[in-house]
Amino acid sequence: MGNPSHSGDGLVPRVDYWFHGHVHAPTDYRIGTTRVVCNPHGYADEVPGFDPRLIFDIES
Repeated sequence: MGNPSHSGDGLVPRVDYWFHGHVHAPTDYRIGTTRVVCNPHGYADEVPGFDPRLIFDIES
């Protein structure tokens, strides 16, 4: 699973997490060691599976 147009550009091997949007379904998968996550809220009748408790605390 994943978007091969992103996995071949050299960025994925250098990051631990990849958060993205503009899809209409929640996703949580890995490309190599990178965890790819999307948790869209969207419209109530359009996006089942939104998890308001899904929070990532990222240290800078």
